[in-house]
Amino acid sequence: LPIFLVSGDPFIAADLLTKEAEMIVPIAPDKAALMLFDASFAYDFSARVAQGVKAARRALELASEGPVKAIAGINLTAALVLDGEVGEASELIETCLPALDAIDPQLVLMLRPFVAQTCSWVGRYDLAEDLVQKSIMGARLAGAPALLPYALAVACEIRYRTGDWTGAFASGTEGARLGFETGQEAMAACNLITVGRIYAARGQDEEAHATATRALELTDRLRTESLRVYIGSFQGLLEVGRGNGEDAVAILERTRQAADASGLQNPNVVHFWADLAEAYLLAGRPDEAARVTAELEGFAKVEGAGLTSALAGRCRGMLEGDFEPFFEDALGQHETAANPFETARTRLAYGERLRRANQRVKARPHLHTARNLFEGFGAAPWVTRAEREMSATGEHVTRRPGHQPVQLTPQELQVALAVAGGATNREAASSLFLSPKTVEFHLSKVYAKLGLRSRSELAAHVAERGIPAHD
Repeated sequence: LPIFLVSGDPFIAADLLTKEAEMIVPIAPDKAALMLFDASFAYDFSARVAQGVKAARRALELASEGPVKAIAGINLTAALVLDGEVGEASELIETCLPALDAIDPQLVLMLRPFVAQTCSWVGRYDLAEDLVQKSIMGARLAGAPALLPYALAVACEIRYRTGDWTGAFASGTEGARLGFETGQEAMAACNLITVGRIYAARGQDEEAHATATRALELTDRLRTESLRVYIGSFQGLLEVGRGNGEDAVAILERTRQAADASGLQNPNVVHFWADLAEAYLLAGRPDEAARVTAELEGFAKVEGAGLTSALAGRCRGMLEGDFEPFFEDALGQHETAANPFETARTRLAYGERLRRANQRVKARPHLHTARNLFEGFGAAPWVTRAEREMSATGEHVTRRPGHQPVQLTPQELQVALAVAGGATNREAASSLFLSPKTVEFHLSKVYAKLGLRSRSELAAHVAERGIPAHD
């Protein structure tokens, strides 16, 4: 891993690596290319996207054919996605993927999460999940906990986006723990950020605020400026979910300013644009919502079909008088975008517009679908909003029993998922880098909280219901 992730300052690291790499180009171009790979990574963490692209292009230019060329290509792919050059990045991914198998196995464990994150940013979630799982399993089998924090951070984000919030929470909390234990505080912060987004979406205000405070403290101390955009995005989501328009606007305007300052040109890397548009509408500022929506539509034209197009359609549908074509198009885009929480939000917004247009019968299926999805995520504020709209259509809404399931601590959840997946106590201990006695202790707590008696019952419970957790 780049050394600045363990100790040091990404600003100093990026500039020093770039300078020193150029000095050794005449005698060791491949080593210079690898130094520029680290420099590009550091530029991204210090919120200097354009400089990261420049370093990545220079690395690819210097690299000889073979593993170094593949590493440089992988690096440039990620930099291009951040810069909004999705078409060029997607083509480059295809040329780089076959080369992964030819790279040293230990190095591949570090590179796969990097590729997986890039794939998730362009909506290739199946490939991203496969790559990151290979890295996580490889690190566990190798007994290499230092390789896990980054991989788990990527897995956490992928699982959040694809709707496996139980798995996301388990990955993120384990990644944060291991990040702190192995001295990788920047990676611990990356894990905390997506865990914070889960808290925000679920309306767990106290946990979301505490996570944001801790992540900001790390960002200030480590100078990982790019993380401010992520932190602001989930703080804004929390306020949007609560219907606090002006508070959401204040947070998300700062978030946008941080993104603009960094040069981030791809709204699918950090999701906040659609939330900013909705925040403006909640605050009674439709002209500003329309301006943000137009910008999001501009991004969608460059990126092509996918989540950005779906979110742009949702925002436009919330604004226009003739709203139905925009929502229908957005739902069509959602079918291939694999983000069920955002799909539920589009259904909810569509149902709200239909209900307000006195099309109550037509609104109900969208509101029912949204409510059911939100319940599955434990997203309480969004459930409440959907049920309020359902009531406004004339339905008698009854809160279903079991809406607030028993919650486990992060480590209980990690143990429960490992055991539910078929691991013995000793195997779970080895994979989670805990002692067998610690696993046994947590497993007994899991059984008591969930009212279960056996591993088979636990496996069935996890498969059927999932297990929301708290900090």
